[in-house]
Amino acid sequence: MTGLIGSLTAKIPIENDEALQKLTKRELDVVKEIKTGLSNKEIARRLAISERTVKEHLSSIFSKLEVSDRFQLILNAKT
Repeated sequence: MTGLIGSLTAKIPIENDEALQKLTKRELDVVKEIKTGLSNKEIARRLAISERTVKEHLSSIFSKLEVSDRFQLILNAKT
């Protein structure tokens, strides 16, 4: 699934964002997949982890970056 968010954010270089330095490598992997517009299920499949693990990573990411949803996460991932 590549929706509006994926098409709008496909070129954001999230690796350079200072806020994202708080995240683990695996959390960054999840953020990169979110950036492309994938669902939790699709992210799980792509990263070979469970959907529950994706949700746990998202909770941690949201907490560390002080955001409440994917859209805010993507907005905060801008450099």
